[in-house]
Amino acid sequence: MAKNIRFIYTDIKFTIKERYNKWWLDFYLPDGKRIRKSTELSSNQQNLTIIKRQIIPDIIIGLGKEPVEELQESKEWILDDFADEYFELHSTQIREHTNEKNKQHYKNHVSSYFGKRLISSLTPIELEKWQNRLLLKYRHLTRIMQ
Repeated sequence: MAKNIRFIYTDIKFTIKERYNKWWLDFYLPDGKRIRKSTELSSNQQNLTIIKRQIIPDIIIGLGKEPVEELQESKEWILDDFADEYFELHSTQIREHTNEKNKQHYKNHVSSYFGKRLISSLTPIELEKWQNRLLLKYRHLTRIMQ
């Protein structure tokens, strides 16, 4: 399956596509003209980095714009840091007591198992095993209490 990577550099949106085992660039010039060309580079991670760090900045310079000094690479998140950021960002969208309840559930059930790990290191099997342990520990009510 072909990959599409959306990449914004200065004010131009680039789409980097994988087609026929080559990386292709698709973007619009400021006057509205669409440019769709192959880079002739094979589609691998090393060439993707070359496109992001060399080819796209060269295109920007060719258009008469100033290149960005340093691109920020994607951050490797530790689950606890990601959760803190998530709860902070979503605190305006839900009620305060709901946010506190969600934080407490996370702290009690998730953080103790996975909190200090990188998100990229978590595997579906680990998550499923953790989920099964929780299900063994906490059973649903099987009868109606009156």
